[in-house]
Amino acid sequence: MTVLLRNSVFLHIPKTGGTWVRKALVDAGLSGALVRSRERDEAYNGTLRSWHNVPTWDARYHERPNRFCFVRHPADWYRSYWAFRMWRKNWEIRENEFDHKCSSGEFPEFIDKVLQHYPDGYVTWLYAYFANHCTFVGKTENLPTDLLTVLDLFEGEYDPRDIVLLGPKKVTPIAYKLAAIYGDGQLDCILETESDALERYDYA
Repeated sequence: MTVLLRNSVFLHIPKTGGTWVRKALVDAGLSGALVRSRERDEAYNGTLRSWHNVPTWDARYHERPNRFCFVRHPADWYRSYWAFRMWRKNWEIRENEFDHKCSSGEFPEFIDKVLQHYPDGYVTWLYAYFANHCTFVGKTENLPTDLLTVLDLFEGEYDPRDIVLLGPKKVTPIAYKLAAIYGDGQLDCILETESDALERYDYA
């Protein structure tokens, strides 16, 4: 989702804790309008009315030059994404180009397809699509702390006690995450193809 706050905009990258961030913003009384995609070419994956977008067509977006998002380690992103799709059984192969090319019931096969179709790093591209519009990029690994930091920077007065400090709840059942095991040599290949993201977001 894209969330318009009083003074800033939260851009939600898939599988980076954004659902928890939205709840935390609601609990703190900071969440404003939610913006879906308006046209097929305005979502990160081309999906009509996707929650995951950069709403450059919206005047309210341009009124708030402070924008933020969160990223997570690319290797963990792939595990989380595959586990979520397997749990929900909702590969979007008709509208989502990434799902169309890479969907698989087996994690190593999924990674093989990712490496075949996105040799320059899918996550590197995905993060840049959102982060290039942001003045603050936090990390899922430090989500509560980084959320408080960005709210202190952009939102002025709020009660930090309203932000849940225990961190985001695990949405996808652990069994699916445990099944997301890299095959021989695959992790090294992912780290190589995503080297730009690893460097840019300090995951050395």
